[in-house]
Amino acid sequence: MTLTSTDIAIRSYWGVCPLPPEETDRIAAAGVRAFLRAYGRTD
Repeated sequence: MTLTSTDIAIRSYWGVCPLPPEETDRIAAAGVRAFLRAYGRTD
């Protein structure tokens, strides 16, 4: 959660300026990729 929530909060000026959904999705996907790189997949 921290991998995405901090970046979204900062980029939206702590929620004052909403981000477009595409930007939010891009940031969330990047956070998931970082998590999977760090902890590996469990397939």
